Amino acid sequence: MTNIDYRPLDAYLRRWLRTQPYGWHLQGADAIATEFIQDVAFANIRLAAWLERPDVQVITKIVEGVLPYPERNAVAALTQAIMISARRRTANQVAAGLGIGVLVALAIYLFGQG
Repeated sequence: MTNIDYRPLDAYLRRWLRTQPYGWHLQGADAIATEFIQDVAFANIRLAAWLERPDVQVITKIVEGVLPYPERNAVAALTQAIMISARRRTANQVAAGLGIGVLVALAIYLFGQG
C-alpha cells in the first residue's frame, strides 16, 4: 500500500457492515455502490486522487481485512461496490466541473453581447 491513510475507509466499512443484514452482499455491487454514494459518511472519506484511480488490489486487501474468512462472494461484492462508487464520484465531480465551465462561458458570452 502507498502512503495514503486507508484507516477511514476501513473504519467506515466496519461500521457499515455492523448495520447490514445477513446476506447483504446478495443485493449486488451496484446497489451497494448506490448506497455508498448516498451516504454522507462515505462521501466524507478523503482519499483524494486515490478515489479517482482506485487500485483494486488495495481495495481487496482492505475488504479482506474487514470481512471474516472465507466470505469470498462478499469480498467481491464489496470490492466492486467501492470501485463503482469511486468511478461514480469521479464522474459526478467531472460533470459538476463541466457544468460550472459552461455557466461561466455563457455568462462571459452574454455580458460580451451587452
